[in-house]
Amino acid sequence: DMKDSLFQILAEINDPEVEQLALNLTQDSDRNSRISGLDLLAELNIPSEDTLTLTTDVLWENQSDPEIILSALNAMPEMPLSQDKNTEVLGLLNTLSKNNDDGVRSASLFSIAKYAKNTHDLNPLLQALDSSLGDDKISAAMALEQSPVTSSTLKNTFLEKMTDENELW
Repeated sequence: DMKDSLFQILAEINDPEVEQLALNLTQDSDRNSRISGLDLLAELNIPSEDTLTLTTDVLWENQSDPEIILSALNAMPEMPLSQDKNTEVLGLLNTLSKNNDDGVRSASLFSIAKYAKNTHDLNPLLQALDSSLGDDKISAAMALEQSPVTSSTLKNTFLEKMTDENELW
């Protein structure tokens, strides 16, 4: 679609002015403009503190709008964070992993896996493996597989879940 094509072209320019345009769009009162700004930030994929702060603020303020949440999660930059900031981000993502919308829950689980630094950080994914919701289990399993965190405890827990004959995989 035309919007996606324009975003791809702007993202290739990768100029601070384009990033500022996207940041400005996220502050617009129009919901669609805010989503467009977040989507453009996701396309730019610039690891900046401004983008991280903006996306976490958007997530705290819009926990009932799945489309805004998904765009903000997608726009969150992958970058090194202080332990305090990482803990704050993981707390927010943990909250979102219990959202009513299954797409938000799934995207949150994948984001938790991306930001996790240790096995403890992955507890929301292990809890989702016990969920009665099949989609949450599948998302958690896939997110665990993508996580850079590894441990024998994590591997054994995951293996136990996957080999449980009472589970529907």
